[in-house]
Amino acid sequence: AIAPLIAAIQTAPAASRPDLKFTLVGLYVDTGSDAEAEKILDGMLREAELEVQVRNQVYNRLAELYVKRNDLKGLAAKLEKMSEAEPKNREILTVLGQLYSGQLQDLAKALAACEKILLLAPDDAAALQAVMESAARAGKHDRAIEVMEKLLKACEKDAAAQVRVMKLLGGHLLQQKAWEKAATVLDRAEKLCPTPADKDDVRMGLYSALKELGKLPDRVKELEEAAEDPKEES
Repeated sequence: AIAPLIAAIQTAPAASRPDLKFTLVGLYVDTGSDAEAEKILDGMLREAELEVQVRNQVYNRLAELYVKRNDLKGLAAKLEKMSEAEPKNREILTVLGQLYSGQLQDLAKALAACEKILLLAPDDAAALQAVMESAARAGKHDRAIEVMEKLLKACEKDAAAQVRVMKLLGGHLLQQKAWEKAATVLDRAEKLCPTPADKDDVRMGLYSALKELGKLPDRVKELEEAAEDPKEES
């Protein structure tokens, strides 16, 4: 089945070749010829006129090959080279960021990939969130808070959305045991919470941070005083 398919690819119209090549890749994989499959995919990436959607599909198929043989470092190295050749391709950078932050647990490189995406799309909420989370996990807490402020500005008319952003970062800061910064972020979130239920949810994390800082008794006292004064809101 492989030989006739190769012949068909050579004579097929340009628009039909990608699908035929993906079929050929599948046949090579099914027969245990992963190296031949990778050659086909590498060759497709060298085609100047390859559509972005098809190119991204090639990246995904290459990733599947490397995952199959449990060579995630090899996959990262290959994606890095691809990114050098196509520095504006967000798909490659996104996969790199996910790979580094997930299986490879290289948080510094995950952050670097996310920062590159943000340079390409400075106002993209998903890119901002990815940098915020990656920075927090990588121990770059000031950078995480800086990006959080940009996210908050983007949704300044939506208190619930702002609370979600601050809760997300606060959670990461708690995991990092950055108690002071976590308390500051979650304290801001609590003040914006639209409902008592939301406040209770935020306070769980806030009080954990305050307890670690030895400041929980002071906060409890403030709440007690506020409860006694009907003008104050807890």
